[in-house]
Amino acid sequence: EALVSRLGKRVRSTLGLAYGIYSRFGLETDYGVFYIMAQTQAKNAKRVLAESRRILEEIRRPGSVTQAELDFYKQSLLNSLYSEYEPRYNFAKDEARFAYYGYPPNYLELFRQNIEKVTLEDIQRVAEQYLKPEALQVLVVGDPKEIGPMPGARVMSIGQ
Repeated sequence: EALVSRLGKRVRSTLGLAYGIYSRFGLETDYGVFYIMAQTQAKNAKRVLAESRRILEEIRRPGSVTQAELDFYKQSLLNSLYSEYEPRYNFAKDEARFAYYGYPPNYLELFRQNIEKVTLEDIQRVAEQYLKPEALQVLVVGDPKEIGPMPGARVMSIGQ
């Protein structure tokens, strides 16, 4: 999935700037965190960040996400739900988390049904409302001397 996403295609495959890059939404009951994670050389950190922001801006533009892309990503997400539950320990861990947060007992089935209902209009509305490339909170982990100044980003070494 990571290699066929816009981030993976452009940042990793086309530009060769990262070993790996992906984005995810954290799903909690009262908030959701969207994040992008990239593994890159320190010298490429600024370019990876700039390209990631450009891609987020693209996604916000009306008509930029196609039905084929949406269908592919919905299927990928649904397939990943099942593959993540091998070993069964992962299933038990998530079931405990769902119970802790008060999710309904059939949460995974409801999640699957809701993903299947997502439309291009939903994608556009949510992208415009929640994807704010200019407001990203950026954390870069690596050697600050190699990374250099990154205005608006927190740069820290692993030892910090």
